[in-house]
Order: sequence, then structure tokens, then C-alpha cells
Amino acid sequence: MSPLHQYNAAGNYMVTLNESFNRNNFRDSLLITIHDLPVINLGDTILLYSGASVVLTAGQGFQSYLWSTGSTGYAISVESEGNYWAKIEDYHCCYNSDSVYVKVFNYFFPTAFTPNDDGKNDVFRVLGIYTNIKLAVYIYDRWGQMVYQMDNLSQSWDGTFQGKKCPVGTYSWVANIEFLGNDIITKGKVTLKGTVILLR
Repeated sequence: MSPLHQYNAAGNYMVTLNESFNRNNFRDSLLITIHDLPVINLGDTILLYSGASVVLTAGQGFQSYLWSTGSTGYAISVESEGNYWAKIEDYHCCYNSDSVYVKVFNYFFPTAFTPNDDGKNDVFRVLGIYTNIKLAVYIYDRWGQMVYQMDNLSQSWDGTFQGKKCPVGTYSWVANIEFLGNDIITKGKVTLKGTVILLR
């Protein structure tokens, strides 16, 4: 018989040892307990808007903790993109671990576009992976007159105002973004500002 045995489930088990020495047989039994692994669940991929932070927790009440960051507390605050893992040990000396990927993103606004109908870079649009938002983008000419307004990510500005081509130059924009979903971590509403150069 092998002196090693792997149990597939937690529970109480009676282990018996039989030994022969000098034609004498010896027998001893012991009740052992196999404990369940400690439970840890860091979640699935977490979407984090740039500038925000999220607290990752491995649960309280364990004997020791070790995070990929080197922290030994039960929770860490994260604001950078990456894969984070935690290893826990309970008071039965049982270990378990879990990991989660934190994805940081923001919205991209082109700094220039060329509305010359060549099929390349013809429009000014907002690019981003998260679409469950309330969006308002206002574009102004050099005199402060609003020449275009967008209220969703599918819209784009073709460089015209009231059916006429706008002159070459620098235009300013303001974007107000409100996140509507619970599947993203943010600091709340976001206001972004910038400029775009119209070229022909």
C-alpha cells in the first residue's frame, strides 16, 4: 500500500497504519480532517476610467495575505492597468489564490482631421470602448460660436456649419461624459476640453 493518498473532498477520514516488525504486527488509527480551501474571489475583468481607482479585497478573517504588489493586507487600492493576484492562507494552513485584470481606458479625441472627401480622416469623432454613456460634445470656432454638437459616439463632425464648409483653422471642443452603467469604476461625470485642427 502506498503511504500517500489524495482526498478529493473535504471531510473527516479514518486513517489506519499497519506495520510489521520482528514478526509482530502493529496497527494504529487516527481520525483526520480535510478542510475546504479558503474562498477568494477578486472578480472578473474590471473596467476603470483613467484617473479613478478601485479597491480589490481578498476577504477578511484569514491568517495571511500576499498580493502581487507585495502588500500583505486584505485589500489594496489600484489605479493602474494590469493583472493583480492575491494569495491567502487560513488558520488551517490551507492556501488559495485568485487574480483579476484591471483595464484602464479613456476616450480619444483626434487633434486634426481633413474633411476633403478622400475617405481618410474625413471626420472628427470621439473614440472609446465604453458606450453606455450620456455624451455631449460642443465644438466652437475661433470666435466662440458653436458650429456642431454631438450627443452619442456614432456621430461625427464633417467640418461644415449650416451646410457650408468651415474654414481651415483650430477649433475648440468641450465634452461632458456621464457613465450610466454599473460595470465601470469612475469618479463620476467627466468633463474634457481640447482643440482640433481642421485641414483641407
